[in-house]
Amino acid sequence: MDDIRKTQESFARKAQMQLEHRFGDLYHLIYREDWLRNALEKVLSNPGSRTAGVDKISRRDLKEEEQKTAFVQALRAELKGGTYYPQPVKRRWIPKANGKQRPLGIPTLKDRVVQMALKMLLEPI
Repeated sequence: MDDIRKTQESFARKAQMQLEHRFGDLYHLIYREDWLRNALEKVLSNPGSRTAGVDKISRRDLKEEEQKTAFVQALRAELKGGTYYPQPVKRRWIPKANGKQRPLGIPTLKDRVVQMALKMLLEPI
């Protein structure tokens, strides 16, 4: 079993057994390379990763292993250094069956990876 899964299971057990426990100092897990790599792979496996956000980066730009590694390293440095800020969300309008349109927000791939890492951390809790 990998370290991510072990950590998630230990958080889930603790959250179930100690209802009053407040988890603290979890931020260091968000910028761990293995967590970011796992989050990136999950995001890239989604069909929506074909669509680029405002930064114009999509799954096509991260085909090679070196590109993925560089992406994860750059994102890790931003998160660890406290310089990461989410980008604006790209807005598109999707037609509905009744002829109207609904808004669709498309975050950047980087923001989706951070969101996935947060989900991986918080969902077990």
